[in-house]
Amino acid sequence: MCGPSNAPSEVWIRGTGLNVIPDGDRPSALIELAYAPLVSGLQGRSGIPAYLFAYDWRYSIVEGARMLMRFVQSLQRKSISEVPGWGHDFDFACHSMGGLVFRAFLAEWRRINPAKPPPVGKVVFIATPHKGSLDAASGLITGESPMFGGQKAMRKIARTFPSVYELLPLPGNGAMWAERQGVEVDLFQESNWQRNTTSAVAPLRTAAPTAVGFDIEQRHLDAARQVLTTLPMPTDPAFGLSAQNLLVIYGAKEGSTLETVEVGPPPENWFDFSNARKGVGDDVVPVGSARLPGVTAVEIRSEDLSYIFHPIQRAYANADLHAFLPALDEVQTIVSSFFSGATGTALLPLNLQRATPSRIS
Repeated sequence: MCGPSNAPSEVWIRGTGLNVIPDGDRPSALIELAYAPLVSGLQGRSGIPAYLFAYDWRYSIVEGARMLMRFVQSLQRKSISEVPGWGHDFDFACHSMGGLVFRAFLAEWRRINPAKPPPVGKVVFIATPHKGSLDAASGLITGESPMFGGQKAMRKIARTFPSVYELLPLPGNGAMWAERQGVEVDLFQESNWQRNTTSAVAPLRTAAPTAVGFDIEQRHLDAARQVLTTLPMPTDPAFGLSAQNLLVIYGAKEGSTLETVEVGPPPENWFDFSNARKGVGDDVVPVGSARLPGVTAVEIRSEDLSYIFHPIQRAYANADLHAFLPALDEVQTIVSSFFSGATGTALLPLNLQRATPSRIS
């Protein structure tokens, strides 16, 4: 979401992706479940418009950034009566991959407008995988991950989506990794992937290997590495965004999120997800991937889900905190308070202030 930032109140644009669900379910399902409450919550707390930017997460985050660029430019041409004196800047609330799209948007803005600062006031990153997620590797190999709704049928299709490769953790990130006998494995080398998922075995599956296409291929990995190694940090002074105008909100459930997976010997390279080490995160993004150096972060813990009154909502949140974070009333309060100028424990709703103020770091 985003909105005018040079005014007593703001308008927000929230960045999100479409949930691709087979068997006839609508792609907008995740938007209605997780993001509609955030839109209505922010508007209700401020009386200021909030705009939902829904990109198609199957494409590269670079393409999402270009779409966001056009979206922002179209909003800048609007007249927003609720925000007198608006300077045509926006505040952004970015969930998950939406945060990476926002970072790519900064690069795209600088490419198109090298002498003009981006129209950005404050930014909240909600569960953004800044360093990637091993869940992307699990999804590409098994399909059994929250990323694809646990649907194994998605794994081959996902191998054609540039964005999924762009969620893989770069080597040396320090938050999560694949390893063989204690040595980190570079996930951006096709030769390190399970042989039955790569182009190496395509000829064994069909008489017309060029028609397959549903394999992990080096060209996809190379393209993703290029995007990730050139993705700017939001704290880069070139964009004029101070750390005080950035906020991270992340989920922290013990033993919920992939941190290390063992890879077997070549040539088969079996990934042992059954015995993978899991640590603190939101089921998809480890804490170390969600946080940004020098940026204030607010922790949402598993016990906070007890404040959810509706049992169905609580069940959704317990099953996949990553997807449900934006729908939490506590998260909406934190985002709205930050956009309104609050800092420190003043960001927290009263129930979290009473519980553990130390969750801010």
